[in-house]
Amino acid sequence: MQDSLFSAMESVIGLMKEVEFQEKAAQVAKQDATRGGLKILEKVEELKKMLDHAKEANDMHAGEVYGEKSILATEVKELQTRLLGLSDEKDKSISILDEMRKTLEARLVIAEEERRKAEQEILEKEASALSALAEQELIMEKVVEESKLLQLEAEENAKLRDFLMEKGRVVDILQRERTEGMMEMTKLKKEDAKSGESEGGEVEALSSYYIADVEKPGGEISVICQDVKSLKENFDKHASPGKSPLLRQTSSILASSNSSVKSMASDPGPVQLELLELPAKASRTPSVGSQTPRSSVGEEQAGEAGAKPRKELLDEDWELFDF
Repeated sequence: MQDSLFSAMESVIGLMKEVEFQEKAAQVAKQDATRGGLKILEKVEELKKMLDHAKEANDMHAGEVYGEKSILATEVKELQTRLLGLSDEKDKSISILDEMRKTLEARLVIAEEERRKAEQEILEKEASALSALAEQELIMEKVVEESKLLQLEAEENAKLRDFLMEKGRVVDILQRERTEGMMEMTKLKKEDAKSGESEGGEVEALSSYYIADVEKPGGEISVICQDVKSLKENFDKHASPGKSPLLRQTSSILASSNSSVKSMASDPGPVQLELLELPAKASRTPSVGSQTPRSSVGEEQAGEAGAKPRKELLDEDWELFDF
């Protein structure tokens, strides 16, 4: 029983708490219900005021809208008019563009034709230029070959010029030797002047002829040789075996001169060298017994001076003839 009592008491206490809570909640709900109706009415009043303001604003806005609508209608008409104008202009522009397109197409055809002709002309000109270039290259090759040949000829000419200059120096040496021989003959003539006036006159004439031959140009050597030949013939007529050594020497010189004149007709080139070498030979022709001490010394010097040029000429294929 005690347990049932205790549980009954707890249930009553719980119920009391529940009742208190519900009563409080009911009071709050009543208060809220009273205040809730008032708030709604306040909101209704506010909405009425707002509605009045909205109507006034709508009326004002409606006037503005109607005015703007009329303005927009006018603008629409203007835009339609402009669109019509633009349409006409568009049609005109299209027609102009069509005309331009046709003109451009025609010009394009003409330009393509001209370009094709120009390309063809370029190809033809290039072919012609290539042929001309090939021809010029051939000519240039020929010119180069000719230049090489001319260069070779110039080198040969230079070698020949050096060769001739060297031979000219040799000829100058030979000519100096000949002059020395003539001077030696003049000395011999002076030494043997006692042998006779006629003999001395002939020797003097012979010396003067040889000295003149040295001083004259090379083209007059043949004339001098002819004079020497005539002098030799006249000298042989009056000469005898018992003459002086100078006459024997002169006869030997004249014989050498005669042989040189004969060889000149067959080979003019070497004759000049032979004539230039004649004085040195003449100085060596007399016998040992007929030479004077001074002539022997002069002949030895002339022989030593002429040996080297003669050897050089023989080494370099010059033809020298001994008489």
